[in-house]
Amino acid sequence: MTKHLTSGIRRVGDLELGQDLDFQRRSWRIERVGWGVMLLMVVAALLGLFGGDAVLNQAALGTIDSGLRVQYHHVDRVLDPTHLRVELDGSGRLWLANSFLERVLIDEIIPEPEQMIAGEERTTFVFALAEADAAGTVLIYYKPQRIGPLSGQIGVEGGDSYDLQQFIFP
Repeated sequence: MTKHLTSGIRRVGDLELGQDLDFQRRSWRIERVGWGVMLLMVVAALLGLFGGDAVLNQAALGTIDSGLRVQYHHVDRVLDPTHLRVELDGSGRLWLANSFLERVLIDEIIPEPEQMIAGEERTTFVFALAEADAAGTVLIYYKPQRIGPLSGQIGVEGGDSYDLQQFIFP
């Protein structure tokens, strides 16, 4: 037993050093993998995969030519203010699914809707557009209330509708 313990110890000058080069090399590999993972996390954060206004976090649905365009973030944080930017054309009647509205707290809608009509499955917001064929931009500021996936539908009455898909981090 004593022979086994002393076999890995070498004498260098006045010092006795124990070495296990295989273990040391494995440790270095694991350390390099850890550095790589940390670097990937920093790059992902800078690109917006964990929230914010960066490139990979931007989402857009529809086109203004179709009567509805929605811009939002793929990823947000719970209780952090965020917004939907909606460009609508025509009727000025925008609706949001109640399944979405139940999981967020709406802080402000700009411009303020003239009327809100609550239905069983969705709530319609009526906006005054200057002309019947005028396009308008609506900003809906809200705070997500729960962690996890957040989904719902948005649309214009008598027109297109889209599925919103977000993920809410703690």
